[in-house]
Amino acid sequence: EQTSSLTQDIVTDGDRSAHFGYAGADGEIEMALVPGSYRVTVTRGPTYSIWPQDAAETGGHLVDIVAGEPLELTAEIARVVDTDRWLSADFHVHAVNSPDSFVHNSPRVLSFAADGVDVLVSTDHDYLTDFRPLIEELGLGSWVTSVVGVELTTFDYGHFNAFPLVRDPESRNGGSFDWGGGDGPNQHPTAILEGLAAYPGEQV
Repeated sequence: EQTSSLTQDIVTDGDRSAHFGYAGADGEIEMALVPGSYRVTVTRGPTYSIWPQDAAETGGHLVDIVAGEPLELTAEIARVVDTDRWLSADFHVHAVNSPDSFVHNSPRVLSFAADGVDVLVSTDHDYLTDFRPLIEELGLGSWVTSVVGVELTTFDYGHFNAFPLVRDPESRNGGSFDWGGGDGPNQHPTAILEGLAAYPGEQV
């Protein structure tokens, strides 16, 4: 069984559960846990250290949660891989605006920031999503940025990913190119590529 919220995912297996939380820009997170014993680990992706340092061997810092007794932990991590002059990016990101994703935009942004990914390229199916206003609202502008893209999902010719595109806030789908019509249920790939190239700037 799996449940999701804005900041954490909970996966249960019998009498065991795993709680995954995403801290915001302030590095703080609050989690409500069922009383019991837990092992806690903290990290920020492969370019940062993990806390505690022996988490790979021990499974994490052991804590006992007692009902009605809040527990506070302080963990310190550090960058351990020099990424100066480099950016990490994911060029195919789906969130709640795609019919195949249940992840809301806020935890999508938080999870990428928590994993140390610098650039998200949104490619929701036939929908232009702009994560940038949410990134600023969450105070994560110094940690992650976003590019608007799309995954056009035709009936006959497969899927076409393109970026950067310009979102139209007045459109129901953000201004995604309408691939329907032509000589069949969808336009020819040449017309689709021309439609994507018609957005301002140059596209990949």
